[in-house]
Amino acid sequence: MLRTLSRFVGLAFLAGLIIPPIAALVTKRRFDDEGRGAFEPEANDLDTALIFEGGEYASSAPAFTGGELLTWYGGGRLDLRGATLAPGGADLRIRAIFGGVQLVVPTTWRVEAITTTPMMGGVANATTAPADPDAPVLRVSVLAVFGGVAIANEAGAPVFETDIGEVIREATEAAQGAVEEATAGARQAAAEAHKASAKAHEAAPEPAG
Repeated sequence: MLRTLSRFVGLAFLAGLIIPPIAALVTKRRFDDEGRGAFEPEANDLDTALIFEGGEYASSAPAFTGGELLTWYGGGRLDLRGATLAPGGADLRIRAIFGGVQLVVPTTWRVEAITTTPMMGGVANATTAPADPDAPVLRVSVLAVFGGVAIANEAGAPVFETDIGEVIREATEAAQGAVEEATAGARQAAAEAHKASAKAHEAAPEPAG
């Protein structure tokens, strides 16, 4: 009984490690199939997914309204200094899951950032608020799960030369390794189940004639 329980706990722990990267891969393929997720520099409303990838992205949107940005085992930098906010401001929703992103915004924008149900992550707003009370507002809502968002007025060093880039690389390598391990484990489990079924069939008593 104890051996069975230990094996169950071990399988549950392994599942906790491999399910997130597998889900990320499935999501990435779905986005690719739907023609979604790519970054469009002139898009006023983002629908961008950085899954197992990252880099430097710069927006030139003429009336930026926000949209959705997903970073999952990936991330990078989104530079909004070349974009213009819509008259009513913008609402940018970011999901940072085992990844992260740096937002760079103009000094003329006011940034309001909140984190919803953070889990080992969050958002850091290091921008300087403009003196103009009527300055356009960028509202950033972040869901952080082992990830985060940094907001600043300056870009700093290239993101992949910083700790953020190292975290993204390590997370990506770990996720891909977990997927390979999960595939091998699934094949082994299927083989063991087949053997157990064959043994059970052999041990079953012959039906009475």
